[in-house]
Amino acid sequence: MQSLFILGIAAGGFLTPVLAAARTDQRPHLIAVLLVCGLGYAGLLAAPAALPALWALLLGAGLGGGQAVAGVLYVKRGRDQDHVAALSTAAQTGGYLIAATGPAAASVLHTATGAWTAPLLAFLGVLLLSTVASLRAGHG
Repeated sequence: MQSLFILGIAAGGFLTPVLAAARTDQRPHLIAVLLVCGLGYAGLLAAPAALPALWALLLGAGLGGGQAVAGVLYVKRGRDQDHVAALSTAAQTGGYLIAATGPAAASVLHTATGAWTAPLLAFLGVLLLSTVASLRAGHG
């Protein structure tokens, strides 16, 4: 499953920015990667053993695409090279600090509940918040 997840990351990471860079408005691409992630998480919640390869591929593609499309946003929104660098630095620093709490929070939720339902629901909640932020960030 790890190999399929990584394959999904590679596919999403290569395909999404190519598609998003060709447009002025990246919201459809941002929403698409969030939906793909959401399908992966929902699949893990509803039927974890039914199609684990599909859930791994979907999560990988969504997460890979979501991470890669951010670079398109920096370039499309930046006025010049220095502004692009500043946008990238601010977003990546903040983003990675926020993202670093995910594994720890998932571990705490899993330990407290003894199941993966709470962490997966929390990740779906983060996707909802990301959707709201994406509507602003992706508008060209």
